[in-house]
Amino acid sequence: IEECSETKDDCQWSCLNTQGGYLCQCPVGFKLHQDNKSCVDVNECRTSNGGCQEGCVNLIGSFRCKCTTAGSSLAADGKK
Repeated sequence: IEECSETKDDCQWSCLNTQGGYLCQCPVGFKLHQDNKSCVDVNECRTSNGGCQEGCVNLIGSFRCKCTTAGSSLAADGKK
């Protein structure tokens, strides 16, 4: 049985068929909500400051680093 075709509207983002069921999946930068159907933003800044050396700004589905020290600028990797 192709559960995703029968329940295609249940998942907010995408559906993965599994043996005897299905799983909803979310894009990078999002995680599955407790309802196991909808996707919510991941705040990357809450984990190790997003890998940023100074400031971190959470964006919907992403994040960016920012400089907080006067005269400093981001390195080529966008983090330092």
